[in-house]
Amino acid sequence: MRLLLILALGALIYTFATPAGATTLKPGATLDADTVRLSDIFDGVGPESDAIVLRAPAPGRRYVLDAAWLQETARVHGLGWRPVSRFDRIVVERIGRIIPAAEIATALREAIQREGGAEAMQLDFAGRAPEMAIAIQAPPTLDIQSLSYDRTSGRFSALLVAGASHPSAQRIAVSGRAVPTRPVPVLRRPMQSGEIIRAADVQLVEMRSDTLKRDVVGDAEGLIGRSARRSLRGGEPVRENDIRPPILVARNSLIVITLRAGSMSLSAQGRAIDEGSRGDMVRVMNLQTRKTIEGQVVGPDTVAVPLFAATN
Repeated sequence: MRLLLILALGALIYTFATPAGATTLKPGATLDADTVRLSDIFDGVGPESDAIVLRAPAPGRRYVLDAAWLQETARVHGLGWRPVSRFDRIVVERIGRIIPAAEIATALREAIQREGGAEAMQLDFAGRAPEMAIAIQAPPTLDIQSLSYDRTSGRFSALLVAGASHPSAQRIAVSGRAVPTRPVPVLRRPMQSGEIIRAADVQLVEMRSDTLKRDVVGDAEGLIGRSARRSLRGGEPVRENDIRPPILVARNSLIVITLRAGSMSLSAQGRAIDEGSRGDMVRVMNLQTRKTIEGQVVGPDTVAVPLFAATN
Protein backbone atom coordinates (compact mmCIF):
# COMPACT_ATOMS: atom_id res chain seq x y z
CA MET A 1 0.00 0.00 0.00
CA ARG A 2 2.83 2.41 0.88
CA LEU A 3 4.53 1.72 -2.45
CA LEU A 4 1.32 2.45 -4.35
CA LEU A 5 0.90 5.77 -2.53
CA ILE A 6 4.49 6.75 -3.37
CA LEU A 7 3.99 5.89 -7.04
CA ALA A 8 0.69 7.79 -7.20
CA LEU A 9 2.29 10.85 -5.55
CA GLY A 10 5.21 10.68 -7.98
CA ALA A 11 2.87 10.56 -10.97
CA LEU A 12 0.90 13.52 -9.62
CA ILE A 13 4.09 15.58 -9.11
CA TYR A 14 5.27 14.67 -12.60
CA THR A 15 1.95 15.72 -14.14
CA PHE A 16 2.04 19.20 -12.59
CA ALA A 17 5.76 19.55 -13.20
CA THR A 18 5.50 18.78 -16.94
CA PRO A 19 5.66 22.04 -18.90
CA ALA A 20 3.15 22.81 -21.64
CA GLY A 21 4.17 21.29 -24.98
CA ALA A 22 6.51 18.72 -23.39
CA THR A 23 6.52 15.10 -24.61
CA THR A 24 4.17 12.84 -22.65
CA LEU A 25 3.26 9.18 -22.85
CA LYS A 26 -0.20 8.40 -24.19
CA PRO A 27 -2.50 6.26 -22.03
CA GLY A 28 -2.87 3.69 -24.81
CA ALA A 29 -2.65 3.21 -28.56
CA THR A 30 -5.36 1.73 -30.79
CA LEU A 31 -4.32 1.43 -34.43
CA ASP A 32 -5.65 0.44 -37.81
CA ALA A 33 -2.32 0.29 -39.64
CA ASP A 34 0.63 -2.02 -40.28
CA THR A 35 3.15 0.19 -38.45
CA VAL A 36 3.41 2.08 -35.16
CA ARG A 37 4.51 5.71 -35.41
CA LEU A 38 6.09 7.84 -32.71
CA SER A 39 2.94 9.96 -32.45
CA ASP A 40 0.90 6.83 -31.69
CA ILE A 41 2.85 6.45 -28.45
CA PHE A 42 3.80 9.99 -27.37
CA ASP A 43 2.12 13.39 -27.41
CA GLY A 44 4.21 16.48 -28.18
CA VAL A 45 6.82 14.82 -30.42
CA GLY A 46 7.06 17.68 -32.96
CA PRO A 47 8.57 16.94 -36.41
CA GLU A 48 9.31 13.32 -35.44
CA SER A 49 5.60 12.46 -35.22
CA ASP A 50 5.52 10.30 -38.38
CA ALA A 51 8.67 8.34 -37.56
CA ILE A 52 7.97 4.58 -37.70
CA VAL A 53 9.24 2.81 -34.60
CA LEU A 54 8.04 -0.80 -35.10
CA ARG A 55 5.50 -3.02 -36.82
CA ALA A 56 1.96 -3.00 -35.50
CA PRO A 57 0.55 -6.17 -33.94
CA ALA A 58 -1.56 -8.47 -36.08
CA PRO A 59 -5.20 -7.41 -36.52
CA GLY A 60 -7.14 -8.06 -33.35
CA ARG A 61 -3.96 -8.49 -31.29
CA ARG A 62 -2.03 -6.35 -28.81
CA TYR A 63 1.33 -6.06 -27.11
CA VAL A 64 2.85 -4.04 -24.29
CA LEU A 65 5.81 -1.61 -24.56
CA ASP A 66 7.60 -1.32 -21.21
CA ALA A 67 9.47 1.55 -19.58
CA ALA A 68 12.92 0.44 -20.81
CA TRP A 69 11.80 0.26 -24.45
CA LEU A 70 9.99 3.58 -24.22
CA GLN A 71 13.00 5.34 -22.68
CA GLU A 72 15.36 4.04 -25.36
CA THR A 73 12.96 5.03 -28.16
CA ALA A 74 12.63 8.55 -26.71
CA ARG A 75 16.41 8.86 -26.52
CA VAL A 76 16.96 7.69 -30.12
CA HIS A 77 14.47 10.26 -31.43
CA GLY A 78 15.70 13.09 -29.21
CA LEU A 79 12.57 13.37 -27.08
CA GLY A 80 12.76 14.88 -23.62
CA TRP A 81 10.83 12.10 -21.98
CA ARG A 82 11.81 9.91 -19.05
CA PRO A 83 9.73 7.24 -17.29
CA VAL A 84 8.38 8.15 -13.87
CA SER A 85 8.99 4.57 -12.74
CA ARG A 86 9.79 1.15 -14.15
CA PHE A 87 6.06 0.48 -14.20
CA ASP A 88 5.43 2.96 -17.02
CA ARG A 89 4.11 1.19 -20.10
CA ILE A 90 1.67 1.47 -22.99
CA VAL A 91 -0.60 -1.14 -24.55
CA VAL A 92 -0.60 -1.07 -28.35
CA GLU A 93 -3.67 -2.69 -29.88
CA ARG A 94 -4.65 -3.12 -33.50
CA ILE A 95 -8.31 -3.28 -34.32
CA GLY A 96 -9.42 -6.25 -36.37
CA ARG A 97 -12.02 -8.91 -36.94
CA ILE A 98 -11.50 -12.13 -35.00
CA ILE A 99 -12.60 -15.41 -36.58
CA PRO A 100 -13.07 -17.66 -33.52
CA ALA A 101 -12.13 -21.32 -33.31
CA ALA A 102 -15.81 -22.35 -33.19
CA GLU A 103 -16.54 -20.65 -36.53
CA ILE A 104 -13.49 -22.27 -38.10
CA ALA A 105 -14.50 -25.70 -36.80
CA THR A 106 -18.02 -25.27 -38.23
CA ALA A 107 -16.66 -24.40 -41.68
CA LEU A 108 -14.27 -27.37 -41.57
CA ARG A 109 -17.02 -29.78 -40.51
CA GLU A 110 -19.21 -28.67 -43.40
CA ALA A 111 -16.32 -29.10 -45.86
CA ILE A 112 -15.51 -32.58 -44.50
CA GLN A 113 -19.18 -33.59 -44.69
CA ARG A 114 -19.17 -32.66 -48.38
CA GLU A 115 -16.25 -35.08 -48.76
CA GLY A 116 -18.26 -37.92 -47.24
CA GLY A 117 -17.72 -37.29 -43.54
CA ALA A 118 -20.25 -38.20 -40.85
CA GLU A 119 -23.38 -36.10 -40.40
CA ALA A 120 -22.27 -35.23 -36.86
CA MET A 121 -18.64 -35.10 -35.77
CA GLN A 122 -16.10 -33.66 -33.38
CA LEU A 123 -12.81 -32.26 -34.69
CA ASP A 124 -9.64 -33.11 -32.79
CA PHE A 125 -7.00 -30.63 -33.98
CA ALA A 126 -3.32 -31.50 -33.97
CA GLY A 127 -2.37 -28.84 -31.44
CA ARG A 128 -4.39 -25.87 -30.29
CA ALA A 129 -7.71 -25.14 -32.01
CA PRO A 130 -7.01 -22.40 -34.59
CA GLU A 131 -8.18 -18.80 -34.33
CA MET A 132 -7.66 -16.17 -37.04
CA ALA A 133 -7.79 -12.37 -37.27
CA ILE A 134 -8.00 -9.98 -40.23
CA ALA A 135 -8.19 -6.22 -40.70
CA ILE A 136 -11.57 -4.52 -40.43
CA GLN A 137 -11.38 -3.54 -44.12
CA ALA A 138 -10.80 -7.15 -45.24
CA PRO A 139 -13.70 -9.21 -46.61
CA PRO A 140 -15.21 -11.34 -43.80
CA THR A 141 -14.54 -14.57 -45.68
CA LEU A 142 -13.14 -17.93 -44.61
CA ASP A 143 -12.15 -20.35 -47.35
CA ILE A 144 -11.18 -24.00 -46.90
CA GLN A 145 -8.53 -24.86 -49.48
CA SER A 146 -6.51 -28.00 -50.27
CA LEU A 147 -8.70 -30.18 -48.05
CA SER A 148 -7.56 -33.78 -47.69
CA TYR A 149 -9.84 -36.21 -45.83
CA ASP A 150 -9.53 -39.96 -45.23
CA ARG A 151 -12.93 -41.54 -44.54
CA THR A 152 -11.44 -44.63 -42.91
CA SER A 153 -9.18 -42.98 -40.35
CA GLY A 154 -10.96 -39.62 -40.16
CA ARG A 155 -7.64 -37.80 -40.66
CA PHE A 156 -7.81 -34.41 -42.37
CA SER A 157 -5.57 -31.52 -43.37
CA ALA A 158 -6.46 -28.20 -44.99
CA LEU A 159 -5.30 -24.68 -45.74
CA LEU A 160 -7.50 -21.96 -44.21
CA VAL A 161 -7.60 -18.53 -45.85
CA ALA A 162 -9.35 -15.64 -44.09
CA GLY A 163 -9.84 -12.22 -45.68
CA ALA A 164 -9.66 -13.37 -49.32
CA SER A 165 -6.98 -11.39 -51.23
CA HIS A 166 -6.76 -8.44 -48.82
CA PRO A 167 -3.20 -7.51 -47.69
CA SER A 168 -4.10 -8.56 -44.14
CA ALA A 169 -5.41 -11.97 -45.27
CA GLN A 170 -4.28 -14.75 -42.97
CA ARG A 171 -3.36 -18.25 -44.08
CA ILE A 172 -2.84 -21.17 -41.74
CA ALA A 173 -2.49 -24.92 -42.24
CA VAL A 174 -4.47 -27.22 -39.93
CA SER A 175 -4.70 -30.97 -39.46
CA GLY A 176 -6.37 -33.41 -37.12
CA ARG A 177 -9.01 -36.10 -36.96
CA ALA A 178 -12.77 -35.97 -37.47
CA VAL A 179 -14.52 -38.28 -34.97
CA PRO A 180 -18.18 -39.20 -35.60
CA THR A 181 -20.61 -38.39 -32.78
CA ARG A 182 -24.20 -39.36 -32.01
CA PRO A 183 -26.88 -38.27 -29.55
CA VAL A 184 -26.98 -40.44 -26.43
CA PRO A 185 -29.54 -40.31 -23.59
CA VAL A 186 -27.98 -39.54 -20.20
CA LEU A 187 -29.42 -38.85 -16.77
CA ARG A 188 -29.80 -35.23 -15.73
CA ARG A 189 -29.02 -36.13 -12.09
CA PRO A 190 -27.55 -38.98 -10.03
CA MET A 191 -30.05 -41.74 -9.29
CA GLN A 192 -30.12 -44.27 -6.48
CA SER A 193 -30.71 -47.99 -6.84
CA GLY A 194 -34.39 -48.72 -7.31
CA GLU A 195 -35.36 -45.23 -8.52
CA ILE A 196 -37.60 -45.19 -11.56
CA ILE A 197 -36.33 -43.08 -14.47
CA ARG A 198 -38.85 -40.50 -15.67
CA ALA A 199 -38.86 -38.51 -18.91
CA ALA A 200 -37.77 -35.40 -17.02
CA ASP A 201 -34.69 -37.27 -15.78
CA VAL A 202 -33.33 -37.83 -19.32
CA GLN A 203 -31.60 -35.55 -21.81
CA LEU A 204 -29.79 -36.18 -25.12
CA VAL A 205 -26.09 -35.32 -25.31
CA GLU A 206 -23.84 -35.48 -28.39
CA MET A 207 -20.97 -37.91 -27.66
CA ARG A 208 -18.01 -39.37 -29.55
CA SER A 209 -18.91 -42.72 -31.07
CA ASP A 210 -15.44 -44.12 -30.38
CA THR A 211 -15.91 -43.72 -26.61
CA LEU A 212 -19.27 -45.51 -26.37
CA LYS A 213 -19.58 -49.14 -25.29
CA ARG A 214 -21.65 -51.52 -27.38
CA ASP A 215 -24.22 -52.06 -24.63
CA VAL A 216 -24.96 -48.36 -24.07
CA VAL A 217 -28.68 -47.53 -24.13
CA GLY A 218 -29.10 -45.67 -27.42
CA ASP A 219 -32.49 -43.96 -27.10
CA ALA A 220 -34.48 -42.21 -24.39
CA GLU A 221 -37.33 -44.72 -24.66
CA GLY A 222 -34.90 -47.38 -23.50
CA LEU A 223 -34.44 -45.53 -20.20
CA ILE A 224 -37.82 -44.04 -19.40
CA GLY A 225 -39.87 -46.23 -17.07
CA ARG A 226 -36.91 -48.41 -16.14
CA SER A 227 -35.38 -48.72 -12.67
CA ALA A 228 -31.75 -48.15 -11.68
CA ARG A 229 -30.11 -51.45 -10.80
CA ARG A 230 -27.36 -49.62 -8.90
CA SER A 231 -26.42 -46.01 -8.10
CA LEU A 232 -25.96 -44.10 -11.39
CA ARG A 233 -24.14 -40.85 -12.05
CA GLY A 234 -25.65 -38.02 -14.02
CA GLY A 235 -24.31 -36.93 -17.41
CA GLU A 236 -22.89 -40.35 -18.33
CA PRO A 237 -24.13 -43.01 -20.77
CA VAL A 238 -26.22 -45.76 -19.18
CA ARG A 239 -25.47 -49.39 -20.02
CA GLU A 240 -28.11 -52.09 -20.45
CA ASN A 241 -27.11 -53.94 -17.28
CA ASP A 242 -27.35 -50.69 -15.25
CA ILE A 243 -31.15 -50.72 -15.50
CA ARG A 244 -34.05 -53.13 -15.22
CA PRO A 245 -37.84 -53.04 -15.13
CA PRO A 246 -39.21 -51.36 -11.99
CA ILE A 247 -39.41 -53.53 -8.86
CA LEU A 248 -43.09 -54.22 -8.23
CA VAL A 249 -42.57 -56.64 -5.36
CA ALA A 250 -40.02 -55.79 -2.67
CA ARG A 251 -38.27 -58.46 -0.64
CA ASN A 252 -39.99 -59.18 2.73
CA SER A 253 -42.99 -57.00 1.85
CA LEU A 254 -46.63 -57.95 2.37
CA ILE A 255 -48.28 -58.94 -0.90
CA VAL A 256 -51.49 -60.32 -2.35
CA ILE A 257 -51.29 -63.86 -3.68
CA THR A 258 -53.83 -64.58 -6.39
CA LEU A 259 -54.70 -68.27 -6.82
CA ARG A 260 -55.91 -69.15 -10.31
CA ALA A 261 -57.52 -72.27 -11.71
CA GLY A 262 -59.17 -71.74 -15.07
CA SER A 263 -61.69 -68.96 -14.68
CA MET A 264 -61.68 -69.24 -10.89
CA SER A 265 -59.51 -66.87 -8.87
CA LEU A 266 -58.90 -66.63 -5.12
CA SER A 267 -56.67 -64.33 -3.13
CA ALA A 268 -54.63 -64.70 0.03
CA GLN A 269 -52.20 -62.60 1.99
CA GLY A 270 -48.53 -63.45 1.73
CA ARG A 271 -44.99 -62.20 2.23
CA ALA A 272 -42.42 -61.90 -0.54
CA ILE A 273 -39.20 -63.83 -0.05
CA ASP A 274 -37.67 -62.47 -3.28
CA GLU A 275 -37.97 -59.14 -5.05
CA GLY A 276 -39.12 -59.00 -8.64
CA SER A 277 -40.29 -56.98 -11.62
CA ARG A 278 -43.33 -57.69 -13.79
CA GLY A 279 -43.04 -61.20 -15.23
CA ASP A 280 -40.37 -62.38 -12.79
CA MET A 281 -40.85 -65.65 -10.91
CA VAL A 282 -40.45 -65.11 -7.15
CA ARG A 283 -40.87 -67.12 -3.97
CA VAL A 284 -43.64 -66.08 -1.59
CA MET A 285 -45.04 -67.41 1.69
CA ASN A 286 -48.75 -67.92 2.20
CA LEU A 287 -49.29 -66.40 5.66
CA GLN A 288 -52.31 -68.61 6.31
CA THR A 289 -50.73 -71.97 5.46
CA ARG A 290 -47.09 -70.91 6.08
CA LYS A 291 -46.16 -72.65 2.84
CA THR A 292 -43.53 -71.26 0.49
CA ILE A 293 -44.61 -71.30 -3.14
CA GLU A 294 -43.44 -69.74 -6.38
CA GLY A 295 -45.43 -67.36 -8.49
CA GLN A 296 -45.19 -64.68 -11.13
CA VAL A 297 -45.22 -60.94 -10.46
CA VAL A 298 -48.26 -59.53 -12.25
CA GLY A 299 -48.58 -56.09 -10.66
CA PRO A 300 -47.57 -53.91 -7.71
CA ASP A 301 -47.40 -56.17 -4.61
CA THR A 302 -49.28 -58.90 -6.49
CA VAL A 303 -48.07 -62.40 -7.33
CA ALA A 304 -50.11 -64.97 -9.30
CA VAL A 305 -49.80 -68.62 -8.27
CA PRO A 306 -51.46 -71.62 -9.97
CA LEU A 307 -54.04 -73.07 -7.63
CA PHE A 308 -52.52 -76.57 -7.80
CA ALA A 309 -49.15 -75.20 -6.63
CA ALA A 310 -50.74 -73.53 -3.65
CA THR A 311 -52.53 -76.68 -2.54
CA ASN A 312 -49.54 -79.02 -2.83
